[in-house]
Amino acid sequence: MAPYTAPQFQPGLYFLLSTAVAISSAFNIDVKFPIIKQGPPGSYFGYSVALHRQLKDQDRYLLLVGAPQAEGMPGQLANRTGALFYCTASPTPNNCKRAKFEKPSKRRHFLPVCAHRYEKRQLTQQDEKRILVGRCFILSDNIAINPDDDWDTSPAQFCENVGDDHQGLLMCQQGMAAGFTHPNHYAYYGAPGGWNWQGTVQVSQKNITFLDLNILSDGPYILKETGKTHSYIGYSLTAGQRVTHPRQFSYVAGGPRHNHTGAVFVLRQSTDDELAIEHTIMGSQTGSYFGSSVAIADLNNDSFFSTDIAIGAPYDGFGKVFIYHGSKDGLNPEPSQVISGAGLEKTDPINTFGYSISGGLDVDRNDYPDILIGTLSDRVILLRSRPVVNISKNFTVHPSIIDPSTCTIKSCVTVTVCFSYIVSTGNRKYNRSIGLKYTLEVEKERRSSPRVKFVKTNSAIYNGILIMPQTKCQSVQLGLMDNVEDKLQPISVALNYSIDNNSEARGRKAEMNNYPILNVLQDHTGLEEIHIQKECGDDRTCNSNLQMKHAFGRLGNNEVFHPIRRKKGKQILDFDPQSNPYSNKLVLQVNVTNFPTNANNGEDAHQARLNITLPDTLTYVGIRAELVRCDPADRYTVICELGNPFKKNQMATLNVILEVTGITLNTREIDVELQLQTESTQSDLNPVLASVSVEIQLQVSLSVEKKIQQTYFSGTVIGESAIKTFEAIGSPADFTFEVTNHGEPLGDLGTLYLSFLWPYEINNGKWLLYLTEIEMNGTENQYCVPAGNIVNELNLKRNNHTTHPQRRKRELKPAAAKNLKIPGALKKGKGDLQLDCNQKYTARCKQFNCLLHNMTQKATVTLRARLWNSTFLEEYRDYDRIVVVVEASLHLMTNVTTIKMKQPDVTTLLYVESQVDDEPPYEIPEWIIAVAVLAGIILLSLIILLLWKCGFFKRANTRAMYEAKKQKAEIKIQPSETKRLTDGD
Repeated sequence: MAPYTAPQFQPGLYFLLSTAVAISSAFNIDVKFPIIKQGPPGSYFGYSVALHRQLKDQDRYLLLVGAPQAEGMPGQLANRTGALFYCTASPTPNNCKRAKFEKPSKRRHFLPVCAHRYEKRQLTQQDEKRILVGRCFILSDNIAINPDDDWDTSPAQFCENVGDDHQGLLMCQQGMAAGFTHPNHYAYYGAPGGWNWQGTVQVSQKNITFLDLNILSDGPYILKETGKTHSYIGYSLTAGQRVTHPRQFSYVAGGPRHNHTGAVFVLRQSTDDELAIEHTIMGSQTGSYFGSSVAIADLNNDSFFSTDIAIGAPYDGFGKVFIYHGSKDGLNPEPSQVISGAGLEKTDPINTFGYSISGGLDVDRNDYPDILIGTLSDRVILLRSRPVVNISKNFTVHPSIIDPSTCTIKSCVTVTVCFSYIVSTGNRKYNRSIGLKYTLEVEKERRSSPRVKFVKTNSAIYNGILIMPQTKCQSVQLGLMDNVEDKLQPISVALNYSIDNNSEARGRKAEMNNYPILNVLQDHTGLEEIHIQKECGDDRTCNSNLQMKHAFGRLGNNEVFHPIRRKKGKQILDFDPQSNPYSNKLVLQVNVTNFPTNANNGEDAHQARLNITLPDTLTYVGIRAELVRCDPADRYTVICELGNPFKKNQMATLNVILEVTGITLNTREIDVELQLQTESTQSDLNPVLASVSVEIQLQVSLSVEKKIQQTYFSGTVIGESAIKTFEAIGSPADFTFEVTNHGEPLGDLGTLYLSFLWPYEINNGKWLLYLTEIEMNGTENQYCVPAGNIVNELNLKRNNHTTHPQRRKRELKPAAAKNLKIPGALKKGKGDLQLDCNQKYTARCKQFNCLLHNMTQKATVTLRARLWNSTFLEEYRDYDRIVVVVEASLHLMTNVTTIKMKQPDVTTLLYVESQVDDEPPYEIPEWIIAVAVLAGIILLSLIILLLWKCGFFKRANTRAMYEAKKQKAEIKIQPSETKRLTDGD
């Protein structure tokens, strides 16, 4: 029905038609063939709409359209009075006519609309107060005023005298939306300005037969203030049954300004004449004015308790209408259909689509209600509903159990589909010819090739079309492929179907009965299964009993498996690639069996496989097994096909060859996950973890720079107390040891250290080698200072001017000394002597350690020492050579039990030789002797010649020559110095 205005309307006031109750189906509203009507430009033609069936005078359906800015008629007192237009449902866009309700006169008559901007003026001594209370009138269905009917001549109003200002109802604008419940028991009015523009709704009884029905509680009912200011509740309003209750009425009110996005509130009549909010539908787009128009109905006529709601959002893009489908469980939280104004007009998009909505009437008489949608762009759109078809299907496969021995690629199974339909209204007179497209697909979810194919298409898919109601059934043949491996899983045949609407209508007036739609609430698919006959009992269920055992080892000669050692029941992998190049080869042996343990298990295991999941430290290399195929699925997964089926009482042994990679010092264990799988029934197939502990040999080596070096002793014996510097001790001797790490640094997992056996004195307690300093490189510390006063025990000092003791002039250099030839009579006769810590009565040793903190790849330790010269002069000067032995060994200190190290050791020898003063005489070469003899003879000859020339050899009187004069020797006493001096006086 169309409410109308009060007589006190002013020029430019807006008027609103009642939004009638219902809309079309929640999924079958056609948007391909809209009927669009146009009104006067700038008139807001479409501001309000209503679908109306006229029963008086003639039976026809009309599209009622409000145009609040339409120009006034000749003789009216206002330029823009607004107008009501009515249009037929023809496709002609410009056939709408203006409704006339009054004759031109000076007296203003009522219009059949609500004047929600109706003003009431109150004059006071100070000023004039205007309040927008609004009011409505109720007319007959022939859209004419009956002066004898109180409803046609008496206004409906409820906002006056409630409060003093907008905080109450003096700005309520009653009539922004209005309507009747069906049957016409209650009239309802929306007033969005009430309660500080929260808005309110009032429902009042308008049926005089209520008293006869013993209905005494007739309201009126009103929505009280709830604190939702500026929501505009009542901006749009409609009512209907089966929204939240099967028989009670619900009132659906739009609040387009609520929370900036808009909302729709479902209200119900409660006690104490109040309306309560029962459900809220929130908008999502800010400023869309979601809820500015609403409509409800049972849209697809398919159930007793199913109502849908249409909600307009005119400022969401070009404008949208959201359809929320109802069911016996209530409204769906998401819209089932969203209609946009952008695509309805191909050349000119429709703006503000959804500003008003009306529905619930079957305009095209196809038993489905249609929907009329208004805009502010001077156009309205009639969207009609398509018939909803419910399909009955019969989908079968025969036989459902096949014997592969009797099937061929040309014939095995017959697939039959049968269809029939009925519209959701139950109208059996509807028998239009409907083409139903259907698709059959076998093994849709199977990754590998299908086991059956359609004979006609030689593929896994068959497309067909069945014309109803002329054709009822169709059948197609399936053929079985050769060498089918999977006999356990059933073969699936899937069906889906849809209506074939390929024909196009001409113009906008397409008949909707020719474009039915499937009921979306029905399942349009089907599924059948074909089972392959197998030896698994009458229940076609195979109960297997797959079990396995595993061990780690290596393959020896003739591919014989040798398990690796165990320690406390756990297998140990000795990882030492430096000394054992085969330590990175590993074999995992898995023994799989399918032996029955009772009458209910041990049957064939179909599609039996072993899934092997490897860690980062292992790489798959290959497999040694009979009748088993293994393929890597990726870097970490290996899938081994055991058999299809893996038969009862069958067993298999798999030697999985692996390579150990990525082992680090942090590796403690290597875990391999083993998972048996089968398509047969077995509930205890849980993953099994095959673990092996890892003992890693540290990849280090120890070496000495000089395995043999030489030095000497000489000079004189010096007492210990007289020695103040290192240089006074004796000859220097340095021992350098090198530690090399060929693998990963230890880090904080442990520390390497060198242990030394140092011969510091001989058996009688005299000094042997005096340790002056221990220097280190490649470690955290530069020097090693062992405990126990090992280094520089006498606290001696270094002579900064000399680094070696000065030799005497007669001392020979060691290199020259090697070439001396010692006569046999002068050689020392005691031979060689070895001073060794491991030999008794030779040398005494001290053991000390040097920690190699934070060593990475290489470190050196140098022991600087002095040979105690005096000891060798006193004890060993008669020996040809003294050999001093120094020993060193490398050790590991760690709390990690899986890190191991073989303890390498080295020995260095110091050869000490004597260079004392009693050296043997120098042997003169024979040529020197010959030259000397010859020179002597020549010299003697020259002397004789000289003497001869001097007359030395002339003969004289022998007596005279040899006569000796006798002289008496007298001894005179020399005077003393004192007497000599006094005699002179």
